[in-house]
Amino acid sequence: LVELGGYTGYSCILFASTARDVNPSAKYYCLEYNPIFGAVIMALVHLAGLEDTVRVIIGSSTDTIKWCTTKGTWGTAGADFVFLDHLKPMYTPDLRLMESLGVVRMGTVIAADNMVKPGNPPYHEWVNADKNKKEEIVKSIKGEEKGKTGIRYENTWIESWELQAVPDDIEVSIVVEYPEA
Repeated sequence: LVELGGYTGYSCILFASTARDVNPSAKYYCLEYNPIFGAVIMALVHLAGLEDTVRVIIGSSTDTIKWCTTKGTWGTAGADFVFLDHLKPMYTPDLRLMESLGVVRMGTVIAADNMVKPGNPPYHEWVNADKNKKEEIVKSIKGEEKGKTGIRYENTWIESWELQAVPDDIEVSIVVEYPEA
């Protein structure tokens, strides 16, 4: 289980606690850019008694995704669940990077928060695009964040609300088709 953007650890604690209840050996990786937020998350994880389940990794999302994959942090099987709640313009390149590195695989569930406010049209376009549209999109991309154009997602929206009673949604995408090569 991987979370990009932990802020103060609220979602990290909820997801990790549930994961541990289902599977006592579950591991939850919270990737957080800000070291102060990371320290807060670690302190709250300790108070919640989840230090054996949660690992907080500080750094940019792109760098930590690469580092964790290279070091085998989440093993070779990839992630069952990815929660995107970090810098909104990074949702798409980070998802494509995780596709390229094999973190996202058949059956992976990706939950992208804040899809109404502020919204994220490039991310929504990527997870809803067919292979031809994705191939058109990646023509302009340099580097490792090209993704796997053959991945197909089944998508649904879950209505949610911000604390200020402002509507916001989470887009949940499940990998339902994954290319062999």
